[in-house]
Amino acid sequence: AEKAVAFQIWLASSTNGLSRAFVSGFTARYGKAPNDWAARGYATMQILGAGLADSDNYQAAAIQTALAGTKTLETIFGTFSFDENGDAVYDPIVSQLQNNEFVILE
Repeated sequence: AEKAVAFQIWLASSTNGLSRAFVSGFTARYGKAPNDWAARGYATMQILGAGLADSDNYQAAAIQTALAGTKTLETIFGTFSFDENGDAVYDPIVSQLQNNEFVILE
């Protein structure tokens, strides 16, 4: 699969400032770089936290409305929004497999 091109949600080598801070903090605490699942969990909490902060109260309907209104939230994935269908909108990372590692293509 060498030289295969892939679309990624996130890579630890991302140049996004929030992502770099996440990787640095995670590595300092756990002694290794975070994997994709750790990043997804962290981003989920970023998004949920923003939804809770924007919610009128902590009832499910209010939180759902606040999350649906999420537009251009800066996350470790980059700018994140939900569209009118509730689907995530963000720019994926385009990468290529080089020497058994995914390298971000600019």
